[in-house]
Amino acid sequence: MIQRIQSLYLLMAMTALSVMFFFPLAVVNPLEDMPSYLNLTGVVYMEGHGVYTEARYWFIGFTALAVLLLAGMAFVLFSYRHRPRQIKLSRIVSLVLVLFAGFLLLGLDQVAAGMFKGLELETPLVQYRWPVYMPLVAMGFMWLAMRGIRKDEELVRSADRLR
Repeated sequence: MIQRIQSLYLLMAMTALSVMFFFPLAVVNPLEDMPSYLNLTGVVYMEGHGVYTEARYWFIGFTALAVLLLAGMAFVLFSYRHRPRQIKLSRIVSLVLVLFAGFLLLGLDQVAAGMFKGLELETPLVQYRWPVYMPLVAMGFMWLAMRGIRKDEELVRSADRLR
């Protein structure tokens, strides 16, 4: 049923992932006077320099993968009548979530390196903010949801054996 504890875990995972749309993921601040904020959808503020054009492709990928993950989590949430399929889909979503976390960290570094190619920098190029770690939080909630789904499946199988 939809009111099970795994449904709450899936909703919390979706919430953790959707938070990334509203807060900056990283700050690129190589010159100390012009910070650039990197959102999930693009470069928010960058004064004095042209926006790095290759960054657009990274951010399209970030946004598309985040929306795909949210849709996958919603599909897992509403597949409560078919628990074996729900378990398989939640494993696939968890794997894509791991890939998204790696893709996000690699992509933000690549975007920051490409934004200021000709400058010699002494300070760290990318300063990550807390929303970057939300895929890890979502992975934890997905793990808890898979555990709850498995327990429900075992309960149903044991009840079928008793009949």
